[in-house]
Amino acid sequence: DGGSNWTYLSSGMIISQMYRLGVAQTTTADVITGLQDNGTKAMLSSVWEDVIGGDGMECLIDYSDENTQYGSLYYGSIYRTTNHWTTSTNISGGISGNAAWVTPYLQDPNNSNTLFVGFQDVWTSTNQGGTWTKISTWGGSTLRSLTVAPSNSSYIYAATTGTIYGTSNGGSSWTNITGSLPIGSSNITYISVKNDDPNTIWVSMGEFNSNCVFESTNGGSTWTDISAGLPSLPTNCVIQNRQNTSLVELYAATDVGVYLKLGGANWTPFYDDMPNVVVTELDIYYDDVTTTNSLIRAATYGRGLWESDLYSAYPVPTADFDGTPTTGDAPLTVAFTDLSVDTVNTWLWDFGDTGTSTNQNPSHEYVDPGDYSVTLIVTGPGGSDTLVKTNYITATYPAPTADFEGTPTAGDIPLTVAFTDLSIDSVNTWHWDFGDGDTSIVQNPSHDYINPGDFSVTLTISGPGGSDTLLKTNYITATYPAPTADFEGTPQTGDAPLMVAFTDLSVDTVNTWLWDFGDSGTSTDQNPSHEYVNPGDYSVTLTVTGPGGSDTLVKTNYITASYPEPTADFEGTPTTGNAPLEVTFTDLSVDSVDSWVWDFGDGGTSFLQSPVYTYTDAGTYDVSLTVGGPGGSDDMIKVDYISVFVNAPIANFIGTPTTGEAPLLVSFTDLSTGDIDTWSWDFGDSGSSSNQNPSHEYLTPGNFSVSLTVTGPGGTTTEVKTDYILIPVDIGENESEVIVIYPNPVTNNLLIVFPDAKSRILTMNNMGGKRMLNYTTYRNEELINMQQFPKGIYSLIIRNGELISILKIVKK
Repeated sequence: DGGSNWTYLSSGMIISQMYRLGVAQTTTADVITGLQDNGTKAMLSSVWEDVIGGDGMECLIDYSDENTQYGSLYYGSIYRTTNHWTTSTNISGGISGNAAWVTPYLQDPNNSNTLFVGFQDVWTSTNQGGTWTKISTWGGSTLRSLTVAPSNSSYIYAATTGTIYGTSNGGSSWTNITGSLPIGSSNITYISVKNDDPNTIWVSMGEFNSNCVFESTNGGSTWTDISAGLPSLPTNCVIQNRQNTSLVELYAATDVGVYLKLGGANWTPFYDDMPNVVVTELDIYYDDVTTTNSLIRAATYGRGLWESDLYSAYPVPTADFDGTPTTGDAPLTVAFTDLSVDTVNTWLWDFGDTGTSTNQNPSHEYVDPGDYSVTLIVTGPGGSDTLVKTNYITATYPAPTADFEGTPTAGDIPLTVAFTDLSIDSVNTWHWDFGDGDTSIVQNPSHDYINPGDFSVTLTISGPGGSDTLLKTNYITATYPAPTADFEGTPQTGDAPLMVAFTDLSVDTVNTWLWDFGDSGTSTDQNPSHEYVNPGDYSVTLTVTGPGGSDTLVKTNYITASYPEPTADFEGTPTTGNAPLEVTFTDLSVDSVDSWVWDFGDGGTSFLQSPVYTYTDAGTYDVSLTVGGPGGSDDMIKVDYISVFVNAPIANFIGTPTTGEAPLLVSFTDLSTGDIDTWSWDFGDSGSSSNQNPSHEYLTPGNFSVSLTVTGPGGTTTEVKTDYILIPVDIGENESEVIVIYPNPVTNNLLIVFPDAKSRILTMNNMGGKRMLNYTTYRNEELINMQQFPKGIYSLIIRNGELISILKIVKK
């Protein structure tokens, strides 16, 4: 109508005018953008929210924590949130000078707490904007571009529209590196630094000419035009994909879309499905685990925010498949065939019943009936694709097949039969007809047949797949019961003759009884008594008969008539005496005995009936006798029955020598007999010893009696040898009385002259202690015939009352 009326056609069109954007690196869900006239918007958990009003400018998300984000208004009014925009704080305080309409600021790529912002100079903060420090001093025009090298934070590049500065020492000194850049015809719009080389820089230029992107590989000392392939339009941003390690992969944001440059190749369009619109900034979300999940995002000035997979030399595969069969009764096995196109490396199948597979062409069994959606995700170097076929597989219920069994199928009335459903496939209902007028709807019923007869049983089943009926003709046979024979006898064991009372315990009706007692005896009484005369084991049989038939019960070896047990008894003669003691044992056992085992208490045994046994050692001994016979066994123990003693030892000894001059060392030898534990010697000069064979030294002359006392288990005895040791003194040494002997040494006769005639006892011993003579004289002189003695030394002892003279006589 010539413009009189207009129709609004923009409803639903995305027309946001975005200056800048920031993307999270810890999640794909968070994006933030600054919009002309529409403030700053953030996508938080897939929902766009307004977080700052006014005109939205530069914005970013902390690459280490998506909860910390930054947004700004015009001329450098920057806000920070640490809680996903629940609250925010202005952090521009402390920064002096002017700032551009879109003020550049960024996060240190190596320290998330450090920020850089460009006003007229570059400022930095190490505490997320809490405080700021200026690190340049040139002033002048406001900065429009700012970046920090990812591989070395000391390399910082900042630019106005016409000048670019660089520092390699964190801002301590700066250098104008504008060099040969075409500043007269173009403006600097963006700076990027290669991810692994702080001296490789890319600068985008913004004018309607061919000066679009320039590169320096020496920190800005020289510049190279790499614009080939870009349209002669403003280029607003240039960034690198750091995940491509084989080629330098660059993306440029132009006034007509996004362009891609690979290595030394020219730029090519990278804006399929995008409108021709001004792209103001690019940013990349990196998935370093699955790089095909990485995304490039583009902020446009008028058509909102766009995203795409990064460049891949491979096309994205297209998922496709089929399955055979797609319908059938469960369990249904389906063979799946992958029909995907383009390069595929991995397959992930979801069969819709929790089953999965990573095979290219899997088979899967659907156990349960139902409709199942099948999903295939294919992944290749070009990316991933998913195909879902909804309700693709239908597994149906099969028609059920009736079957059953009953246990037992024959027996006496009342007969209880347990029926078991053996039907296959899904069954919901059961109907039983037992053939005697009764029915049931239980799956596995039990039924009592009260009356005898043959009965046909029918089972009808129904399920989601249909119904089925099974008839088993004359399946159950119920009969009258035959009696069951049973009995008991009391007692069942005992000594012969043994009288047993039998009691009939048979069940069901019985008319007649026939007993066989196993010893040729029988009875037809119901409850007979029977005597077993002879010992033995007897099997008893009862046959009962009634209207239902007969039954026989045999109890094998049920009755045992045994021999009486013997009773052990004995005596021994004698029961006391000295060792060795011979004892005669006499068996006094009663009842039948055919074996004897004697234990005499000292380790000795015997199997004779009445043995004779000798005890060699002293002690008190228990004696036991165990007797055995056909009636069993018995034993008797007589405690401390035999007492055996030992004789006391007999003391005896010799000493060598028994005479000699003092000091005289005598070796004594024990000649005692019997069992001896201790020895006690008395040498007659107050000396003693407890050794068995001691030696003793006599120091003075004299006549010494020696005694030995020995003690053992049998007692103690003592042997005394009077005047056993003789140590003479020379005549000149005799002070007892004046006695003259002549000659000495002597060959024939020895003359002894006393001072007077008195009673004197003369005793002569040889050096072995043997007495050669002993008599009493009353004269004053005595003549001894020495010819009767062998040559040697003798001791002559003369006793005159208490005076004792011991004289050494030498016989030649």
